Amino acid sequence: MEALLSLVITLLIYGLIFYVIWWALSQFPLPEPIGPVVRALVAIIFVLVLVSLLLGVLPVMPLRLTPR
Repeated sequence: MEALLSLVITLLIYGLIFYVIWWALSQFPLPEPIGPVVRALVAIIFVLVLVSLLLGVLPVMPLRLTPR
């Protein structure tokens, strides 16, 4: 139960950080070729951070390389 609460709090903090960065990017207009690229990079980084965070919570089965 504590791990789930910790995960929810962490997700809320990451979401808030992402929202602030996204809002800041919309407040400072960037030139046309750079603006969409920066927004896409921020979104990709956020998704990768979320995936790595969620994969850290899942139990992982060890890989056996030797035959039984």
